[in-house]
Amino acid sequence: ALVRGESGAWSDFGKKASTAILAGFGGAAVLAVKMAYDFQEGLDKLRNQAGLTEEQMKQTGLAIQNIANTTGVSDKALTGAFLSAAQAGLKGAAAYDLVNNAAKASVVTGADVSTMTQQIVGIQTLQIAKGESVAQITGQLIKANQLHVGGMDTLVSSLRGKVGPALSNYGINLSTAVAIADEASKA
Repeated sequence: ALVRGESGAWSDFGKKASTAILAGFGGAAVLAVKMAYDFQEGLDKLRNQAGLTEEQMKQTGLAIQNIANTTGVSDKALTGAFLSAAQAGLKGAAAYDLVNNAAKASVVTGADVSTMTQQIVGIQTLQIAKGESVAQITGQLIKANQLHVGGMDTLVSSLRGKVGPALSNYGINLSTAVAIADEASKA
């Protein structure tokens, strides 16, 4: 009787465990469908707001998945970053380069990838960053974050207006401005 009781207990345990495993798979399937729906919805929003063709949408979808697999940043966040790039007038390889660098920087800094994308675009418009590639600007953003210079919004806003061009006229580039901001933040 004792053996049968243990066997029955194991049988009950097996049934409950099987049910839990199946429920877990069912939950994962629902989550996968939801994520796929959200991804497609994001692509549709991007197509509508950026005016991309069907072929450009396919390429952007593949690019988002590639960057997501490389960086671990979510498809949804990357779709938002591509939208920011499109709003800045960037498409194709230029948008991919920008979002890829922004995603890598967001992983290092912990910043939102859309915010990082907007900051890189903002810095690119400054005279002090003329001649620097997206990768160089991204490197400076990461360096500034590591030096705890303050928010990049603070650095970018301080270089807007007359300050950035004036510094640029004296040969000061973004890298030097980051170093100066680091020294000033220690004072």
